[in-house]
Amino acid sequence: MLLPCTPHPPVSLLLFLQSAPPRKTFDAFIEDCKLCGMSWCSPAAQQLCVALIIRNPLVKKYPPRPSNIYAFLKHFIFELEQIHSGTAGAEDPDGEDPIHQDLMEAYIEYMELSGRSDQKSFCYRTYFDPNASEKYVSVRLAVGQFTNVGLALWPSAFVLVQLLARELSEPSPSVVPFPLEGELRLLELGAGVGLLPLLLKRQRAYEDRVCCCILTEYQQELVDNITFNLALQDIVVAEAVTSDTPNSGGPLHAVALLDWREHEQNQVKLRNWGCNLILAADCVYDVSLIQPFVRTLHDALSATNGCGGAVVVQTHRQRETIQRLFAVLEEAGLSVCSYRLACGVPSAGRSHDITLTFPRSVSVHTGDGSVCCFALERDEVSPSGIFKGLEGIENSVVSGWIGPFFTSMEAVVGVHVIRLRSIC
Repeated sequence: MLLPCTPHPPVSLLLFLQSAPPRKTFDAFIEDCKLCGMSWCSPAAQQLCVALIIRNPLVKKYPPRPSNIYAFLKHFIFELEQIHSGTAGAEDPDGEDPIHQDLMEAYIEYMELSGRSDQKSFCYRTYFDPNASEKYVSVRLAVGQFTNVGLALWPSAFVLVQLLARELSEPSPSVVPFPLEGELRLLELGAGVGLLPLLLKRQRAYEDRVCCCILTEYQQELVDNITFNLALQDIVVAEAVTSDTPNSGGPLHAVALLDWREHEQNQVKLRNWGCNLILAADCVYDVSLIQPFVRTLHDALSATNGCGGAVVVQTHRQRETIQRLFAVLEEAGLSVCSYRLACGVPSAGRSHDITLTFPRSVSVHTGDGSVCCFALERDEVSPSGIFKGLEGIENSVVSGWIGPFFTSMEAVVGVHVIRLRSIC
């Protein structure tokens, strides 16, 4: 279903499939109803909500987190009760219940499901890609956000995907240190649910320019889930990929265990893989793992004989953690060129230039405080662990659509391009 004047499905459905905050999805549903010329609280709109969103075939096939569905329905019913609170018995003057039976039945169903939901079980998020032949990409992850951090999706992963998508399609990259010649071989550290190739495989530039993409994680459970997600999108996983593996057309994909603490074993793996672009998103969350992570980065870059680079996209949650990361990078002889994610619309008094802008894939009403688009600004991280361009600024966190993803940012996101200092 397409709404008037929009080239894509209703925004409320896209947000719902991504398990966006329930209030955000509800507000989008109100806007979608306006486009259809109906009141969001009417019986017809309530039936539309159940048919279009709750009972959508994609929701049935790739169910989102039950607690998120329940929270959305609970908020919808709360808002209905609020506008009818002045009538006796919460009913319309003509005696009809303001809450349609279909909506109430769905609410009761998901109230029970969310109560029975196991935090270790799986759910899905589904993303809409308007430029692909198959418009939807579903990704399996854990119901519990913190059950295993590798079975969750974090904002930096979306930024990394969009950065690669943008730079691969450009004749001259602005940020990503692609090799000047030869094949492009990708290695992702802490690949999580395997989002990178799931989205990029649909792009012609990825198919044409990438020789192989190796996704790594430190637990077999995570490796198995990445393999599942790749199979879900008909991506064949090779048993093994080395620098000598012939490319038979299109990128080769592999999934492997890589524990950053096992340095000697890792050095052998990294040399065999021969990857020249190292990627990582939200891998720095435990101070005790910073040293092994940086050592792995250094070993991976050393294995390229000076021809590789790395892109680390990181949410800057704790200042002390970022301080420690940059100190260890310096000790390891690695150079860093940093950017930060910001609102893509220039503002007065801005001290840093916009390097790259991410186009938005979804046409939305932005009167809710979210940004109309995102951009990367060149900036530096100060010795205190914060971006110099944000010193003295209290609220620098922005949320909105970055490509096909709606992101609710919890902190500033930095993009850090890393190289061996000896070749810079």
